[in-house]
Formats: sequence, structure tokens, C-alpha cells
Amino acid sequence: MSDDTRRPRVCIGLPVYNGQAYLRSEVESLLAQSFGDFELRISDNASTDGTEDLCRELAALDRRIRYDRQRRNIGAAANFNLLARECRSPYFMWAAHDDVHGPEFIERCVGLLDRDPSLVAAHTGSRVIDASGKLVPERAREFDHRLAASRPSERLRLVLDAEYFPEIYALFRTDVLQRTRLMEPHIGADRILMAHVLLRGDIGYAPEPLFLRRAHPGAFVASCKNDTERLQWWAPDSLLPVALASAPAKLWGYLRSTAVACPGVAERLRCVGVIASWAGRKGFRRLRGSGPPVGVPPPGARPAS
Repeated sequence: MSDDTRRPRVCIGLPVYNGQAYLRSEVESLLAQSFGDFELRISDNASTDGTEDLCRELAALDRRIRYDRQRRNIGAAANFNLLARECRSPYFMWAAHDDVHGPEFIERCVGLLDRDPSLVAAHTGSRVIDASGKLVPERAREFDHRLAASRPSERLRLVLDAEYFPEIYALFRTDVLQRTRLMEPHIGADRILMAHVLLRGDIGYAPEPLFLRRAHPGAFVASCKNDTERLQWWAPDSLLPVALASAPAKLWGYLRSTAVACPGVAERLRCVGVIASWAGRKGFRRLRGSGPPVGVPPPGARPAS
């Protein structure tokens, strides 16, 4: 197979909707990676600002970029999923249009997965930046938690207990990711996906803070004030009523993921115990989704993708 036709080792999927303000800086940070064997696929969810023109400009500058535009807004979940489903590279990662990656992010993550076949995903240290791209010192330790553990049940507990986490933007083994149901059409689907992946294996970390999440006024949480609006943003075509699209969907997702992905009867029973303990600690009010969407830092989530 020639160099022109072979698949790159990494596929980056970038879902975006009305991301004109920050998209250029993220794409430039990806194009500047020390590891260059990747393709960048941008899926524009029918943006109404200048995102389309900017994407076409960027795609003309680098052959690794492929730009596609949806005819209508299909919702964030579907936009994320089509990028993951179409990946044919061994490694895949999502990238948010308003984040920034340090130049060695992909290189360090690929190195971790190459060296340890037992790992299903890899990430780095993370920090928070503001709208102008400056580090936010008072939030310097915000992402110092880790989801790594030797037992699947312990990794599940870490996912359930975390207020939010950036690991949904980790580098995944594509075959593991594509064996999940990806982002389902309900609130908190990113957390279910992360739990499912980590039930199959551990995640590795490079210590350097090479992943920068942007907190800015146009964030998702600021624009969606209740579960009805969150579900509309995430999956506008969902047939689930809002009452079932949060707590019941999450609880069922954790149980189903445990049954499908967790190895061994004893460990599955431990996982069921973890889920029951989590539900009991959170109580009905939290469980039904009255707080901020899971997997997303309250001040720094992104607009609809």
C-alpha cells in the first residue's frame, strides 16, 4: 500500500457547531503536533456563523484535514458518533473546537498505547484556560483526578464519583470504542461511554498538562438551563421523554455496560454493588439529573457540537 493510500495511525474527529470564535486555535494546535501521522475530520453540524468558511479555509491549507457539513443540526450525540463510526485508523480521539492541545499530546498518548497493549485509552494532564487562552491559576488542580485502577469495578466507581472529567477526549483504541454504543441519545451519555470503555481495560496517563480545556461565556451549561434544553442540544431527535432521558437512562446504561463489558461474574457483582452504592449516595434529586450534565465542567463546557 502506498503512503498516499494507507490509513494514518490516528484519526481525530472534531464535531463543531457555531465554533468560529475558537476553532482556528484548536485546529492549529492539532496541526502543530509532533506526531503527524493523523487525519483530522471536521463535522460541521449545520453551523449558522462563519464556521463553514473557516473550515474550508483551514482544509485548503493541510491535506490531513477533511471537512464535512451536515445539512441540518443532527444534535451533538449523532455528530460525535458519525466521526467515531467512520474511523478506520487504529487510534481515535474526539477534539472539541474550543480546547487546545499541547504539541506532544498525541505523541505521548500513542506512546502509552503502543507500549502497553492492555490499555484501552490514554490521556495527559489537563488544565483550564480562559476565553483568551490564558491559564486559570485558581483552577490549576481541577483535573488532577485519574480514572485509572487495576479492577474494572474500581474504574467504574471513579467514573461514577467524578464530578466531571476530560477523558472523553482521550486517545482510544478504535476497536474498543466501536464495540460500545457510543454516545446514546440521552443526558449523561458521555459518562456511560467512558464507563463502558474502562470496564474493558485501564487508561494510561502522561503527567504533563498537554490538554487545555477552555472555560468561556458561550459554554453549553450557560446556554442550557434545564434537562429539556440539554436533551434538545444533545439529541433533538430522541424519542425518550425528558423524565426517562436522565436518571433511568444512566442507571440502565451502567447496568447494561457491566453485563456486556465487565469480565468475570465476581467482578460484575462488584460493579452492581458500585452502581447501587452510587445511586444511594446521590439520592433521587441528583439521580434524576437536576445538576449540571455529567462529564462536563460547569464553567467550561462547549456549545452544541
